[in-house]
Amino acid sequence: MTAKFDDALKQCEAGMTTPELDPLRAKIQFSRKFDDAPPFQYASLDAFPSAADRPLIAKWATIRDGCIQRENAIDIIPADATPLDVTRIKQERAFGQEAEAKVGELILALYQQKLTFGEFAQRRYVIGKAAVDASRQYREARLLQDQERQLQAQHVANQQFANTVSAWATYMQAVNARQPQTVTLTTVSTGTHCTSVRSGNTVSTNCN
Repeated sequence: MTAKFDDALKQCEAGMTTPELDPLRAKIQFSRKFDDAPPFQYASLDAFPSAADRPLIAKWATIRDGCIQRENAIDIIPADATPLDVTRIKQERAFGQEAEAKVGELILALYQQKLTFGEFAQRRYVIGKAAVDASRQYREARLLQDQERQLQAQHVANQQFANTVSAWATYMQAVNARQPQTVTLTTVSTGTHCTSVRSGNTVSTNCN
């Protein structure tokens, strides 16, 4: 299984290193862990994708989709897994798959110029961290000796992630209703609300 993941990772990395995507590397962090907070360079980029950026975003999205499909096709259940192990492994994978799907929604909105690169980076981090936290809680629950406490802890992890997904649906509904190149930003770390409007090649932002 590890060899298959390594092969899939190498294929993905090869696709991401194509020189065609170089203009986007200063705007989108291609290689990152789910729960890595975006560096300031990416989180603070208060600019919408340009006309030249859009086909590159589409290219990146296509490569990313291929990476996800290859990873999802790998059987990650060990031969000696118990029924409880199977349930845990499948649920942990489900958290990651859900997060990847939500990032896909963000990429589409970015392509449609309904997000700035900074908001994209921040929101990508929020859903990724939620998935990692849920997986960690689920895994830690498995270590509890009492089965009832295990189930309770797993239920809490599931519910917290479900709450995040529910809030995400509301957020994306608002994003999809936006006009291109006019966007309301929320700085995740501070809760500051900003409105950015593009005029030509300039983006002006007002925060309160």
